[in-house]
Amino acid sequence: MIKRKKEERFSKKVFTNEQSSFISTPEYVAEHVVDTILGLGDFRSAVELCSCVGSTCIQLGRHLDKVVGIEIDEDRVVMARKNAILYGVDNVQFIRGDVLDIKLLKSINADIAFLDPGWSTRLMDRSSHVSDIDSTNPSLRKMFDLTKRHITENIIARIPATFNFGTLKELGKCRLENIIINNELVFKFAYFIGEYKRCEEEDVVFE
Repeated sequence: MIKRKKEERFSKKVFTNEQSSFISTPEYVAEHVVDTILGLGDFRSAVELCSCVGSTCIQLGRHLDKVVGIEIDEDRVVMARKNAILYGVDNVQFIRGDVLDIKLLKSINADIAFLDPGWSTRLMDRSSHVSDIDSTNPSLRKMFDLTKRHITENIIARIPATFNFGTLKELGKCRLENIIINNELVFKFAYFIGEYKRCEEEDVVFE
């Protein structure tokens, strides 16, 4: 088990709205992901598919040379660009586009990819998480396959608490981190970086 300090959801008054704030990775969790990535290899560039208002991209940009965020919602792209300025990060590019657009994906060069599709069937409701990789929006299976084919094999996916190794078995062996905030399992990260002889799992507790 890893214990980390829980802080404010965002350290600055970010540009967002109620729904985007609810689904965004908290800043202190994004910082943990970056720490984990830096310990797994010499990665210099990253792309996030479904980047929302840029929370994860901005934290990645503080440590990597170049980061690209792709998001289909134009309002979120505008807010993400403002947030990058707010945090003083100038090496992050936000693109409005479809994360399943093969032409767009082929134009991206990145050492590592972060996939964050939507996985609630009802807005603002954590009890309504999907239970398979084809029901996320967009499909995690399609995102994973296209990313692996056209960008990189080093992939991290943010997934709902309902997912387990069985859910992900068609994507390959991975390391799972259970993100526990205020004693609640909120979501998980699946790391498909390097080769795993067996699946691994660890709790990351923020308190």
